[in-house]
Amino acid sequence: MINDASINLSILEASPDGIVITDINGIIVKTSPSAMKMFGYSESANVAGWSILKFISSDEHKLVYQCMELMLSGDNGGAKEYIGVREDGNLFNLEINNNSIKGEENEIVGFIFITRDITEKKRVAESVERENSLMDAIFESVPGMIYLYDSEGKLIRWNKKHQHLTGYTKEEIDKKYVMDWFEGDPESAKKISEGIKQAFEVGFGEVEAFLKTKDGNRIPMYFTASGVDIDGKPHLAGIGVDLTDQKERENELIIAKERAQEADRLKTAFLQNISHEVRTPLNSILGFLELIDDSETDEESRKSYIKIISMSSKRLLNIISDIISISSLQTGQERCRYSEVSLHSLFNNVYENFQIFAQEKKISFRMEIPPEDLIIKTDESKMIRVLSNLLSNAFKFTEKGEVTFGYNSAGTNLNCCIKDTGQGIKEEQLQDIFKVFTQGDINLNRSYEGSGLGLSIAKAYVNMLGGEIKVKSAIGEGSQFCFTLPLNSDKT
Repeated sequence: MINDASINLSILEASPDGIVITDINGIIVKTSPSAMKMFGYSESANVAGWSILKFISSDEHKLVYQCMELMLSGDNGGAKEYIGVREDGNLFNLEINNNSIKGEENEIVGFIFITRDITEKKRVAESVERENSLMDAIFESVPGMIYLYDSEGKLIRWNKKHQHLTGYTKEEIDKKYVMDWFEGDPESAKKISEGIKQAFEVGFGEVEAFLKTKDGNRIPMYFTASGVDIDGKPHLAGIGVDLTDQKERENELIIAKERAQEADRLKTAFLQNISHEVRTPLNSILGFLELIDDSETDEESRKSYIKIISMSSKRLLNIISDIISISSLQTGQERCRYSEVSLHSLFNNVYENFQIFAQEKKISFRMEIPPEDLIIKTDESKMIRVLSNLLSNAFKFTEKGEVTFGYNSAGTNLNCCIKDTGQGIKEEQLQDIFKVFTQGDINLNRSYEGSGLGLSIAKAYVNMLGGEIKVKSAIGEGSQFCFTLPLNSDKT
């Protein structure tokens, strides 16, 4: 006949978990073979009379006492984790389920501890946790938005970049479906639908489309998607990359290319113009020299030819000077030489030099300067060059009316202006008028001469002298070039 004692003994012997029975003070009464093996003892070892604390790390003895107090109060406390101690002193992860043992009168007479070695379980759990932490770190460090949609097209997982890029909160994104991001944009919606179809048919899809953000903006995006099976249901996983910076760089490259092509075109036109401008006075010089050398040329004609040769030589010299100046400016070799300059003397000299232009074109030429002389510290030769280039430009484009130039002082600055009643400059050309190789008209058959470098040189010299130059003009109303310079430069 099988009795309760034999049954209980069989359970104790056969249990894969370790079983330790103690009295109400935690003194061991009985242990199962599995428990002895778990704690590293031989089955023949006699541990009866030992405290259960012998099997637990001293750091956790207090927890064991708390557990026994709970059981005495009628609460088994549930499973708990401890650090177990083997006979050789090695520690391991231990899980204990415990309960009280009651006597015939329902009083608590002892405790039963069911122990389980969970070292491997903990190792696996920690490994999984590390892998999950690593995956989460990778998930969040990806520069693009990551998304996972379920079989209904509902967004079920995403990274913080997704929230940052779209502007939605976690709670708001939780309600989103895949096509919500392309609402109001049929073209992008169509591309996305085709990409999703491709992802499920061939395993991978990629498209470029515009994603709608919370504030209504549409961001150019590159989307990838892969069809994946999770729990027997199709899901869509992928990455979205913001193309805004890339698109801006592409546009910048296109603009830079167009500017380079335009600069190349202007440079070619400039070189053609320079070639024409050099040949014209040179041909004139050579042609009239032959006429002067002709024995049949009378004295009066020789004087006229010499005058023409002189003017052509000056024109050729000006062109060569412009080329040398612009070359020095572009290579950074140009320097300023500062000295004290009398503005009365400087402006009167420039005025006398340009009287001949006014007489030849039969237009009025006026100089407006204060009655009292003003001494400033500047580079005299460069200031003369600036005034000369601006006046040359004014006379070139003025067929009737007048050309006026002068100066006045305001605070610590000198203000100089050159005004004309010429043909004026188109509004769209004003922003480029000071650029090298740029003229209002670069055709060789235009009605005026010049290299197209004068205004560029004038602006460069004004900037070198610490000033600023501006232009106002309108077609048919003439032009006004004004520049400011410091009255006294601190440079020497």
